[in-house]
Amino acid sequence: MINSIHDFRIFNPNYLDFAKQIRVKHIDDWKYEYFKLTDNIGYWLAESPFYDDGFEKFKSFVSQCPICHLNNEEMCDDSNPFSTIHLPHWSYSAIINLIKQFYDREIYGNNYIHNPTQSEWGNIFDSSISKPLKWSAFPHLDYAYGIVGNMWFTNHNLEDTGTALYEYSGKIYNIHYDFMVDKSHPLYEDWQKIYNNERSPNWLTISQNELEKWGFKRVGIVPTKYNGMSLYKSNVPHNPYITERCKFRWSHTFAFSHEKFIVNTSL
Repeated sequence: MINSIHDFRIFNPNYLDFAKQIRVKHIDDWKYEYFKLTDNIGYWLAESPFYDDGFEKFKSFVSQCPICHLNNEEMCDDSNPFSTIHLPHWSYSAIINLIKQFYDREIYGNNYIHNPTQSEWGNIFDSSISKPLKWSAFPHLDYAYGIVGNMWFTNHNLEDTGTALYEYSGKIYNIHYDFMVDKSHPLYEDWQKIYNNERSPNWLTISQNELEKWGFKRVGIVPTKYNGMSLYKSNVPHNPYITERCKFRWSHTFAFSHEKFIVNTSL
């Protein structure tokens, strides 16, 4: 029963002193390293984006936020196979601003950016309740243009879990593979049979042989980085790599995306 203000959960820290207690680093103070997998695909591992003990404070803050949906419900058509948390904008805007500066510096430099968008979502995997949509096991793209950063709140060995990155041999339209939208594609009808709300009774991994039939070649696995972030371009095909040894993992994704850019030719 709610009888007073004391019966409500109050964010700690709240928006008035959040930026003072959890300070996001300046881009010049943020250390990261690039790992090349192919000529076009790679990833970055970065240290904590916070000064001092900001990571532990932010982790505690995120744990105060309720899970929006488990993503294992029969009526749910969300392709995200993980239970999801969302944060108030005032708690993450500085993080995505840092990622945007990283994106400008490392990837697209002095290009104009059209319709920039900030996005975030939490990813909680618990093997005891995992019932993902079967088609969500395929590699996917998050956005046509942009950068994605995963902040890791749990620590894992690479052989247990991570993020698998792929090359795709066919054509990609925005964030859709040709076999999804091109009716003349030899796998179009097969995809239509898969693309439904049928769920797996537990976590589902598609074999590498099966993925190669669809045109995907795995080129590497991005490790988790506790108290840090893993980053990759938002248009790189990827999916979660989770073995039976991993029973629980927790991360939060921050994304900066935009529509097709136009090169600045005025300079």
